[in-house]
Amino acid sequence: MVKAARRAAALATICVVLTAGGGCDAGSGRDTATPAPTDAEPTPTVAAAPETPAAAEPIPVTAAVPDVPASPEQPPAAPAAPESPAVAATRGALVLCEDGLAVPEPVAGDLGTDCPYTVANAAPRGAHAGDVAELDVRIWQREGNLTSLFVSARPRGGAWEALGTIPVALDDGVTASGRLRYGNIEFDVPLGSGGTPLRIDLRLWQQVASPWGASARRLPPAGSTYIGARVAGGSWDALGMIPLPLSGRVGSDAPLRYGDIALRVPLPGGDADRALPTATVVLPDGYSTAGRIAWRQRLEEEYAITTAFFAHRYGLTAEGVTLVMADSGEPASYGAGVVELKEGNLRTVGWGYVHALREKLSDGALPPAWLMHGMVWHFTDVRDLAVGWRAAEPGLESAIGSARGAAGPLRSDTNVQDCGVDGLLQLATARLVERAGESALWDFSRRLSSARSWEIAFADAFGVSVDAFYEAFDVYREEIAPPLPHIQGVVLGPDARPAQDLEVWPTRPGGSCIDETGADGTFSIAASGPVELFVVHPRCGTIGYYDGAGGLLDIGEMEAAAVIEVGDAGVTGIAITLPLDPHAPCVDAGDGWWTAPEGVDAGDSAALYRISGVVLGPDGEPVEGVSVYADAGRGADVRRDETGPDGTFTLLAPAGWYRLGVTIVREAGWARSGWYGGESGFTTRSQRITLLAVDDGDVTGLVVNLPEFR
Repeated sequence: MVKAARRAAALATICVVLTAGGGCDAGSGRDTATPAPTDAEPTPTVAAAPETPAAAEPIPVTAAVPDVPASPEQPPAAPAAPESPAVAATRGALVLCEDGLAVPEPVAGDLGTDCPYTVANAAPRGAHAGDVAELDVRIWQREGNLTSLFVSARPRGGAWEALGTIPVALDDGVTASGRLRYGNIEFDVPLGSGGTPLRIDLRLWQQVASPWGASARRLPPAGSTYIGARVAGGSWDALGMIPLPLSGRVGSDAPLRYGDIALRVPLPGGDADRALPTATVVLPDGYSTAGRIAWRQRLEEEYAITTAFFAHRYGLTAEGVTLVMADSGEPASYGAGVVELKEGNLRTVGWGYVHALREKLSDGALPPAWLMHGMVWHFTDVRDLAVGWRAAEPGLESAIGSARGAAGPLRSDTNVQDCGVDGLLQLATARLVERAGESALWDFSRRLSSARSWEIAFADAFGVSVDAFYEAFDVYREEIAPPLPHIQGVVLGPDARPAQDLEVWPTRPGGSCIDETGADGTFSIAASGPVELFVVHPRCGTIGYYDGAGGLLDIGEMEAAAVIEVGDAGVTGIAITLPLDPHAPCVDAGDGWWTAPEGVDAGDSAALYRISGVVLGPDGEPVEGVSVYADAGRGADVRRDETGPDGTFTLLAPAGWYRLGVTIVREAGWARSGWYGGESGFTTRSQRITLLAVDDGDVTGLVVNLPEFR
């Protein structure tokens, strides 16, 4: 219910309640006893204009009495003291929410809803009583006008009328990266002990539209808002840039968006008066000087926003994180405080920081993979929503759809790379949060560092044993995401022996996800409707489409691929025989379709030449499983191989100039790419690549010495 517009006493200062207990009456300025904060939100009383002078006493005004001349000795009447900017800005331009919170006018149409201030307390981050000043803040934005911003503030749980609702202009500057513009306001904070008032600075940052051209697609949408505060003259680094989603909405015809936050502003010298951690940034070679400066600024800024969010919301920080910008399209990875970011993808900064927080709390102890990935998924989503990477709550619809593709139940040894398990782990994590709250996820990590087993830490944190949780989750999964029927079969080589490590893909929309053939050549794919199957070589691309008769069709005949109807019972007994040896060298013709190297089967060895060598680790020992490929440039064929136990590789290629690419992948998903070149035979700098000349002869004896990666 909306009350009529009204004015409060003309106070030029805002009284902030300190955690140490003392306070002051926002209406009178007198010291009062401050009760301990409670969960219930008090409804502030709108004070009438005071009959006695307020704390900020106006200059007296002597009014003339009609028909009676003033005494000549009496000084002329003094002009009225000017109103404070806060009160002047709000005069005649307010309507009030039910709890006395001032809404910027005009708000066309019915407000339609109450707009009480509701927000959880900020996490203390180790602060003691008296270390912080507590403020309630609401940011308003007129919908459709990103620069029409207003701020309301009050002491924690106090009266909004002390400051009122005032406009904020984002005209004080732009951050170093050019991504955010910002504006400042300031106000005085009387201390409860009656000491000299503190001046508090409040800053709003806002995402600008397309600051980096095409790179803007890697940013939250324009208008995403962040907030910080400090004691005047101090540093913004203690609170940082805290994301503040404007997810509330009032009004109908000309609505306002708003967001609420409880700030704990560190006081000088207190335990909370310390800067948030920063990251070490490592950029690949090949950037220009200007490019290196720009990307360093962007990464540091995104990291500052991320650390501020987790410090404010959960009271958690992690030191010693290194951000490494990859120079390839490899997926992001994390290990021992090092976040390998996908090139140009700022969003993965938050993902990596969650890993660092979990690792710090658990002291490196690892839970089952599904729970670790589920926890990281949950807090990354929460952070992305707050920062602006997500426009709305993701919900569980996608997780439910994915989970239906999982063949087995969720257990401690479940492989998170298997089909549908990403959906299962998201659903399981959501159930744990529903049961015990998201703080229990952090608590589990803490307990993991000292518990005798992860099962004990699990039971203590979530209040249920592992076995009981799995049993209950199986029932829940059957109700919400029953497994899809499967297509099962086997892939054989020309010699009828099982073909291992080949990918079998279903076509959409009936297919769920891919499967990789095991040592026995078998595969199992979830499907909800008619699909076609095709087989993919992990290094060489697509081999062909299943023809329904045990063979494969190439790309030119894909329209004749067999359509497999999948009933409730699924499909079994499919056998696919490859036309060529899957372990033979192969050629990717540049369009993703696999063919045998020309002339090899016919014995015409003169058509192709060998490029061979060995990959050694920092200790000089052979490295198995390294992907090596020869690239002759755009549009040319790419030859690929993978090093064996002895670290050797062999590629077949026609005459020409080649760059030799090297990609190292670890079990945890960590990856690093480079090229043959430089003094060691491995470089990440394009200027140091050694081009290989293949001209009427083999190129042999190449040695790639891998460095010690961070």
